Amino acid sequence: MKKIERLSGIIYAIKENNKITATKLATIFEVSKRTIYRDIDALCQLKVPIIAYEGREGGYEIDQKFFIPSLHLKENEILHLLFCLYAGDVIKVPNMQSSFTSLSYKLLNILDEDMKNRYKKILDRVSLNINLITPGSYCDEFFSKMVKSFLEYKNLEIEYYTPLKDEYTTRTITPYRLSFYNGGWYLDSYCNLRKEVRCFRLDRIKNVNITNESYTQDKVEKYLESIKNSKKEYTVKLEIEKNFFEVIKNDYLFFDADIKMINNTAKITVDTNNLNDYIFLAIENSDKVKIIEPRECLDKMSKLCKDAIKKYDF
Repeated sequence: MKKIERLSGIIYAIKENNKITATKLATIFEVSKRTIYRDIDALCQLKVPIIAYEGREGGYEIDQKFFIPSLHLKENEILHLLFCLYAGDVIKVPNMQSSFTSLSYKLLNILDEDMKNRYKKILDRVSLNINLITPGSYCDEFFSKMVKSFLEYKNLEIEYYTPLKDEYTTRTITPYRLSFYNGGWYLDSYCNLRKEVRCFRLDRIKNVNITNESYTQDKVEKYLESIKNSKKEYTVKLEIEKNFFEVIKNDYLFFDADIKMINNTAKITVDTNNLNDYIFLAIENSDKVKIIEPRECLDKMSKLCKDAIKKYDF
């Protein structure tokens, strides 16, 4: 019997017998009393409310209010959850770093020693490099207050830092959408101070409180629908050498792009709000990539090249 199965079995055995000794549990599961002690410790770390009694009338009980969910994790499911927790740690979900370590430990503790060590070695061989910026720290309890705002439809009052002006402002906001991009967490919200939708970088929020002002789900849905149906600002047309395009064709730059292969060239049309990524692609691979339009893209690329030549006196 695997350890995870035995832990579940111990819970059911204690519940069924009301009180049971380590000796009897060891007999039932055909393991040593030392193994049962370790299993009880593991269950306690998982917040199972086991009560231990010493002496001749001793044994183990479980709080009668404890509900046993019908959830049984397989070993591969535990590994999948460990990967998710690792990813969550890498992208620095606000106020949750300590929880990732704790949850990972609890999941690993369900496994027997051999499988635990194997999974640890697997995790040591996994690396995620998705952060282009390194955000500062997040204010205490931000995540829990934001979730409460989402659940109860209450506006938030934030103290927000603007680096360009080097100033803090207090604003009341209606939070619409939490997003992660290039290493940073952002909150799309209606700002009552500026009277428009703004995107707030979470590590620049220095203080947050829940207000008594309410908003509705309809307001959130209207915003999300407007984002979904919004038209991209630019249409980029470019030509890419066929063999090079085969290497980069799965890049996010070409998601939903119209692609036509003509001779040895990929002719691509794609809608976007961000010209910079296409400009840098063309500059870094000037022998393989050519931007045809829009004019704004060509002008910006030309200016970047001219400024670089002037600055470094080529």
